[in-house]
Amino acid sequence: MTDPTGLVPDEGMQLERTSLAWQRTALGLVAASLAAGRGLVDVVGITAWGVAGIGVTAAVCLFVGANGRYRSGRHHLSRVDADSLPTGARTVLVTAALTALLGGAALVFLLTSS
Repeated sequence: MTDPTGLVPDEGMQLERTSLAWQRTALGLVAASLAAGRGLVDVVGITAWGVAGIGVTAAVCLFVGANGRYRSGRHHLSRVDADSLPTGARTVLVTAALTALLGGAALVFLLTSS
């Protein structure tokens, strides 16, 4: 089916796949955070659960953000306005920074605990 401009409207499947990928990332972050909290509680005490809470909070933010981007993208595609789609670069940057921060904290922990 085409619209009056001759363009075939995008069904948005790539948006759905991207949203599902971010949801899997958020689920993995929840699992990793809870596993780290459980594993480190004997070493650092209650602080481990605080760090796990930060990870779970970040995962919830990722999940909510992914759903918001999906809805926004569907809105833009339904108007055949694909040039104004949101990029989501901020989410990638924040996720990468959080991963680097947690990785650095794990490295410091490993170097100082022996």
